[in-house]
Amino acid sequence: MNATPVEVVADSDAVEVLGLHCRITNRLRAASIFCVGDLCRTTARDLMKLPGFGTKSLHEVEAALQRAGRSLRAEEQRS
Repeated sequence: MNATPVEVVADSDAVEVLGLHCRITNRLRAASIFCVGDLCRTTARDLMKLPGFGTKSLHEVEAALQRAGRSLRAEEQRS
């Protein structure tokens, strides 16, 4: 895992540029999340539904995106 800040991350960059643990990257790829843009269009709730993806994985993803100046999609407000 790479804890150093990522400078510029484009939507088309592979999720590997975020420096996530291999296990998390494998879970994302199994869910057809291959690039940073795919990940940023995903909600935390969606990620938590993935098999083997727990709270620690979610926190690691959120921290990596934050270092890159990005974030997961916000949950939609229900009326």
